Amino acid sequence: MAKSPVLNTFFFTEEIVTDAVIVRRTFYQEVSDKKIIETSYKYSGSPTYNEPMDVDSSTDLTNSIIDTKNEDKDTCLKQRFNLRLKDKSLDTASRYKVSHSTHVTTIVKLLLIFFVLLSTFLICFFKSTDLYLHLNPEIQFEDIKNALKEKILNQEEVVLTIGHNLDDLIETQLPKLLVFVGTTGVGKTYVANVMKSFYLQEHVHEVLPENLPNVESHMAIVSNLDPYCYNLILIDNLRASHLDALTSFVRMLPDDYKLLIITIFNVHDTVNGVHYTINADDYNLIRYKIDKLQMDFEFVVFRQLDQDVVKNWLKNRLHEKGVDSTRHDTLIEYMLRKNYVKNNGFKGLDAKLSLIDNV
Repeated sequence: MAKSPVLNTFFFTEEIVTDAVIVRRTFYQEVSDKKIIETSYKYSGSPTYNEPMDVDSSTDLTNSIIDTKNEDKDTCLKQRFNLRLKDKSLDTASRYKVSHSTHVTTIVKLLLIFFVLLSTFLICFFKSTDLYLHLNPEIQFEDIKNALKEKILNQEEVVLTIGHNLDDLIETQLPKLLVFVGTTGVGKTYVANVMKSFYLQEHVHEVLPENLPNVESHMAIVSNLDPYCYNLILIDNLRASHLDALTSFVRMLPDDYKLLIITIFNVHDTVNGVHYTINADDYNLIRYKIDKLQMDFEFVVFRQLDQDVVKNWLKNRLHEKGVDSTRHDTLIEYMLRKNYVKNNGFKGLDAKLSLIDNV
C-alpha cells in the first residue's frame, strides 16, 4: 500500500490515516511534553495538551511516523501507551482504550430489574387466581369447610365429619374415601358439588357407575391424575349393586397419590314413581364392602330433612324473589304437599321456585 511522504496534506489511505493520527498524537506528546512540563514547572500551572498540532514535513518527524508503520502495530502502540512521564501515565492509552465494564454492569442491572418485576407480577397474578390453591391446600380446604357451614342446612354432623377428614388428608397426604349415604334430596350431591367448586377443573374426575368396570376409562383417569396436588374423584348415583365394581375400581387407583374419593349412595327406592322405601340393609352392606378395601375411609350418613327446615328455606327464597309475603304460606303448602320432603327432600324445589312469579 503506497504512503504519501507529506503528512500535513493527509494523502494517506483510511487505514494509514487512522494509525498515523494515533501515532502522531502520541509522538507529538512525547516530543512536546518536555517543553510543556518545563513551562508548567516554571509557571506552576497544569500542563495542557490542547495546543494545535503542527508538523513540519521536512523534519525527521515525518520519517519517524512513517517508519513506525513498518513495525508491528500492537507492539508499537503498546510501548508508546505504557510510557510513563514523571510517574504519570500518558493520556493517549486511556483516551483510545474502549471499556466494556460499564455496559456489562448496566445490562446486568436491567436484567435484575426485569426479573424482579416479572416475579412480582407472577406472584400477584398467581394469588389472584385459583392456581394459588395448587400450592396451598390448607387454604383450599378451609374455604371448603366455611362454604359447607354456610350453605348446608340440617346436616351439621356431615359438615363436621367432612372437615375433620379434610384436615386428616392434609396431614397424611394419602388417599381417602368418603362414602356419602342417604335418601333422596338430603343434600349428598349438593355437598359434593360445593366441594368440587373449590378444585381446579383438571383435578376433578367424575365417573359414572356404569363405567366402573371399564378398564380404559379407569386408565384414562389414572393417567390424568396430578401427583403433586390433591385430586378429587367423584362417583354419584351409586347403588348397593355397584359395590363390587366400585371396590375393584378403587383398588386399581395409586396408593401414593393425594386422592379424595367421594362415592354417593342412594338408599331410597321408588315403586312406579309414587311409593318410596328406605333400604336399611343397604347401610350395612355398603359398610361391609367398603371395609374390605382396607383403606382410610369415612362413612358419612345424611339424615332425613326436617319439614320446618325446608319451610324456612322456602320462605327465604320467596322473599329473595320479591314474592308478596301474604302468598308465602299458600305457595309453600302447595309445593310440599303429598309428603314431598320425606320423599324428595330439597330435590326439585328450585325448579318449582323458578315457576313462581314475584307478583
